[in-house]
Amino acid sequence: MFRKTSVNSEEFIFYIDLTTEFLKKKSLSKCISSFIKDKEKFNTLSSYGILLFQEDDNPITVYDAKDFEALSDILDEKWETRDTEKSLFENGLFEILAYIFRKSREARKNYRVIIISDTPSLLSEDYHNALYDLLIKAKKFDVFIDIIRLGDQKFYADDVKLKVVSSETHGGVFYCTEAKLFLNILKSLIQSKSEFIVVQPEEDDQIFKED
Repeated sequence: MFRKTSVNSEEFIFYIDLTTEFLKKKSLSKCISSFIKDKEKFNTLSSYGILLFQEDDNPITVYDAKDFEALSDILDEKWETRDTEKSLFENGLFEILAYIFRKSREARKNYRVIIISDTPSLLSEDYHNALYDLLIKAKKFDVFIDIIRLGDQKFYADDVKLKVVSSETHGGVFYCTEAKLFLNILKSLIQSKSEFIVVQPEEDDQIFKED
């Protein structure tokens, strides 16, 4: 069962953990923009953030932005210098959860973390254990973590880890085997956490057509 909350204010944080070209930057940007436009129809109290690691393992972040422009600037300026050698899955969540814990002291709202990942993390078990301890702490806050795994593999080395992270925070893991399915999976997360519906791609397919 998913927990219920009367909190109307939400902050969506997109954690971009992409090392391959399975999903192009142009498509990713358009999909996030479309998500935000649709979300604004249902809740005008939403804000948005983004995290993207650079080649030097430095996380670039924007939090609590009111529109897509701030996120778009990060994608445009930092995409080519992102880390394409490895996933720093745990480190990114350390950063995001630290922000949420700080911010929650100021005002209560729902924090919806959406991780978009195409590569399993190879960090040691110590990192995972430290992350799990933080996830237990996160239960005291209104934190929901959903993970979209991009790629055409049937199994991944971190499948169990992803399920633990999402289940501990009342989220879900979604496997996107084709780039054209990404928008529909992403938009399913606009809904309340009590229900997930993934529809088949129709009119939004043009987003993935290159100019």
